[in-house]
Order: sequence, then structure tokens, then C-alpha cells
Amino acid sequence: MFSKRILSFLFALILVFTFTGCENKEEKKGNSVDIEYYARLGKMPECDYSLGADAQTVKDEIAKASEQEEHIVYEVVEGKNNVLINNGAFEYYYKKANESEGITYIVNRDVAYGFETGTVILEVKEALADYDFTEEELTEENGFFMFSTENGSVLKYEFKENTVMFVFQDNSLCATALYKTKVW
Repeated sequence: MFSKRILSFLFALILVFTFTGCENKEEKKGNSVDIEYYARLGKMPECDYSLGADAQTVKDEIAKASEQEEHIVYEVVEGKNNVLINNGAFEYYYKKANESEGITYIVNRDVAYGFETGTVILEVKEALADYDFTEEELTEENGFFMFSTENGSVLKYEFKENTVMFVFQDNSLCATALYKTKVW
């Protein structure tokens, strides 16, 4: 009789811990990508290149890929101070004066850090609630890569020397950027 009570008690404890573990997992749902880890590495997990990648290598590899596959875009646009390398999925920027630093700005207009275009601003804030951020109005300066800054806002998350910026128009995610904070 004594051993049945102990077994019943142990079984009850196991059930309690099992359900408690399940509840904790439910509470932590949200973005499953460790944004801090990738940002500190200078990477977007969906992207082939990272911050600091050699600009000429990026140009050469994208040009070669576009020759082999029709759906890959290859465009290089030289502005007054910056150079854009575009492969249709990602936009890579570097400063002309600092070309030796490699790629210092990456923009994605699709899925970045697990957030799809169209995600509402509140979802991003909730998923990244453990991190400090600043919220700003979208301007020509912080959204130089956008077609329009009208009705826009940005969330910026700084991780040591790199910043992840989520760009919203009408509270809907339309682009994500990763950049070297001191360069930009």
C-alpha cells in the first residue's frame, strides 16, 4: 500500500512537470530565429552574404549566377556615395569611400529573421519583446532604399556594432535591413 501511494505521487509529479513544461513552451511562441545571434554575426539567416563580405566577390558571384539562371537579377547602381548590388532578393550596399570594409548594409523585402512581408508592427514588437528598440518615423535618411517614406515607421534593434531595422508602411512590414551601425 505504501509503495502504491509513492508511485501515485511520483506519477502525479511527472504529469505536473510535463504540463508545466508544455505551458512554458506555449508562452515562448513567436519568432523562432535568434535575432541577436545573427545580428552580432552580421547575418540574415535567409541571406547568402553577411556584413563585411567582399563587394567585388558579391558582384562576381551574383553576375555568374544571373548568367546561369534567368530568374536571378543582377544590377549594380553607383550613387554619389554608395553602391548598390541587387540580385532581386537582396540589396547589398557599401560606401564608395569604405569599399575595403565590404558590404555594410543589406536589405530584404521578403522574409528576414523569420518575419514575412506584411507582418504587422505589433507582432514584431511582441516577438522581440526581450530586446530594447527605438521607434522612429521613416525618413529619406533612414529609408534611403525605400520608394516612398509616406506613412512609414521603423523599429531599430542594436546589437553591438550591427543594427537590425524593420521598416513598416501603414503598420505593415515592407523591408528589413541589417547594417553596420558606425558606417551608416
